Amino acid sequence: MNRLQLKALLSSVMMEIKHGAPITRNAIGVKNQYKKMVGLPKNASNMTVLQTLGGTYADNGLAHEFKTFVRKFGFQVD
Repeated sequence: MNRLQLKALLSSVMMEIKHGAPITRNAIGVKNQYKKMVGLPKNASNMTVLQTLGGTYADNGLAHEFKTFVRKFGFQVD
C-alpha cells in the first residue's frame, strides 16, 4: 500500500468507529485486504485494525502523522 491508500484506509476505519459506517462501499474490501496482508483474522475489530495501522505508520516513520490524525477524531494516543 502506498501512503495515500493507507491514509484513506485510516480515514475509513476512523469513520466506521465513530459513526458506524465506512466512507465508501469498497472500503470494506480494502480493509479485508489489509487484514490479510498484515495477518489479522477476517473478524478483527476496527480498534484492532486501528492499532495495526498505527504500527504500520510507525514502521514507516509516520507515527506523528498517525497520532495527529487520530487526535482530530478525539481518540487518545500514547
